[in-house]
Amino acid sequence: MTDPSIDELVGDLLAHHLPPTLVELKVRSYNDCIGKAALAGLWIALPKLPNLQVFQLVKCSAIGVDLVAALLPRTGLHELYLSLRMGNDQERRALVSSRK
Repeated sequence: MTDPSIDELVGDLLAHHLPPTLVELKVRSYNDCIGKAALAGLWIALPKLPNLQVFQLVKCSAIGVDLVAALLPRTGLHELYLSLRMGNDQERRALVSSRK
């Protein structure tokens, strides 16, 4: 995503047009901000992705990330990458991987 004006479009694409066979999903914005509609689309999409193995989220705020984490598959996820800004522009990154 590069422009907040396409947030609704991205939200709809995430919510309704990802195949359940998808194994890798990387959601990031060139300006490091994922909009509310895109985040809501992600909340709808994640429970429909049972084969997800790799998930990456780059977001400018931690708001809503707890729900994203709760919706991730409990089995089969091999790689999880989160990059968030916490408070006064301090950036936090986390990579959890079970790849060998």
